[in-house]
Amino acid sequence: MPHTHERITKMLETYRRQLPKPPEDSPPQVCRGYRCIKKNLFSPQLTVRWLKDECNINGNNFSGKFRYYMGSPPQNFYLKHRAEAAKKLLSQELL
Repeated sequence: MPHTHERITKMLETYRRQLPKPPEDSPPQVCRGYRCIKKNLFSPQLTVRWLKDECNINGNNFSGKFRYYMGSPPQNFYLKHRAEAAKKLLSQELL
């Protein structure tokens, strides 16, 4: 039986791979933002400002476009999925 840390890491990676993907017709900035969120989902540095800087996304309409294509603004998207992953961990009694 793997150690608890390894089981948690594996479960979080599985969760990350199962995130809903942007539609095919999503603009490049939404796709870049999504990939960055997916890669850094559990990182404490993840904020919308950091995301825009990291992905070289300019403009004030990024959150609106992200919401249009992904169903929620970027901050709500990553916070929701962090919470869902935590619920999954707790339900598996891994913590």
